[in-house]
Amino acid sequence: MCSNFKIILFQYWHTIIHTIILGIGISIFHSCSKEIEMEFKNESLQVVNCIYSPKKAFEFYLSSSASIYNLYDTVNNEINLELYKNGILILDTLSTSLIIKTKIYPHSKAKYKIEISSAVFPNTLATDSLPQLVSITNLKNVFPAGVDEYGDAYGEMQVSFNDPPNEKNYYELHTSQYNSYDYNQTDKVLLNEGDLDYFPTSVYFSDELFDGELYTLKIIGINGFYNDATKKYYVGLRSVSKSYYLYRKYYTRHAYNQQVGGDFFDILYKGEPQNMYTNIENGFGIFAGYQESTREIIYLEK
Repeated sequence: MCSNFKIILFQYWHTIIHTIILGIGISIFHSCSKEIEMEFKNESLQVVNCIYSPKKAFEFYLSSSASIYNLYDTVNNEINLELYKNGILILDTLSTSLIIKTKIYPHSKAKYKIEISSAVFPNTLATDSLPQLVSITNLKNVFPAGVDEYGDAYGEMQVSFNDPPNEKNYYELHTSQYNSYDYNQTDKVLLNEGDLDYFPTSVYFSDELFDGELYTLKIIGINGFYNDATKKYYVGLRSVSKSYYLYRKYYTRHAYNQQVGGDFFDILYKGEPQNMYTNIENGFGIFAGYQESTREIIYLEK
């Protein structure tokens, strides 16, 4: 009886405090409002997106940015797209389509450049290269790997690979059951990247802490990863370019700050807007490459 009374009393004061804070917030917003004259540029720029790998031919997705004066619009004018490989023109096409599909497959370590021109947008260009493929040498999926503070068992995925020495390398590891926010991660590389607070859908990292070494990345997950022996699941380790790596880091923060719940305080304390990374000169979007090594996840029980 006493316990129920305490709960009711806590909920009562919790409601009162929220009401007081809400009232103060509304009064501050109302009393501090001021009309400010601002000028905005009514300029539209080309948006180009192309994430490429050796297993798929180049595809380019085109659109345009829009100012606050106009609704978002897609490309409706003719554009000229040129694709270069190591300085040699390998594609020159005119199109009004939103998607340009080619039959050209990227090659490892080749440097690619795109140049896009039209009568509407400023000329845009971007360059990137496919990094060296780094393969998974060993993969373990251990469950249980430990017990948390609540007495519940958790699993651990261990992914090993050899990092090429004396060069800067970037990676992305993904699996559709990755859940970084279910448990506190302990891997030094993941902690060093500083992305876990933003609920990433994959993990991406550099070799800053293990240049030229055999490294085993350890990811903790609730209830293990894929402990259903009747199905096959895979994990992918991508060797990515620096542009790809930066794009994923910026996008994760951008996506996190776009989340809005149903509570007033979710909106009030929403994160600051984040500028998106782009390597498109005179435009927006991303032109970046990767190579991928995949391994089947085998369930191991301790």
